[in-house]
Amino acid sequence: MTSPFILPPDSTKIQPDDHVCRICNRPFPHRQALVCHQSVVHGETPVKLSKCPHCQTVMSTSRSLQRHITAVHHRLKPYSCELCGKSFADPSSCRRHLKKTCSVARKKQWLQ
Repeated sequence: MTSPFILPPDSTKIQPDDHVCRICNRPFPHRQALVCHQSVVHGETPVKLSKCPHCQTVMSTSRSLQRHITAVHHRLKPYSCELCGKSFADPSSCRRHLKKTCSVARKKQWLQ
């Protein structure tokens, strides 16, 4: 299993919207991944880490922690697809579903 903090060699191409580590120049697709990398690999501590009261998970923002608790511990899926009704734990998964896998959306695009 690969670590989310150290990217494999073939994934070091920097994209325009990547967050780049100022110490080792490794790119990360999300700010949170960069913060975790800097903390684990380089020993830097972010301004404030939010620890989950139910498990050992640590998040860089309280919003991320709240989403984690809602999805993992409460097993809630408050976000749903407007077209097919499928439920998701976080809004990004719902958006990705709508763009890539929603059968109703794909049928609508095919009919146009």
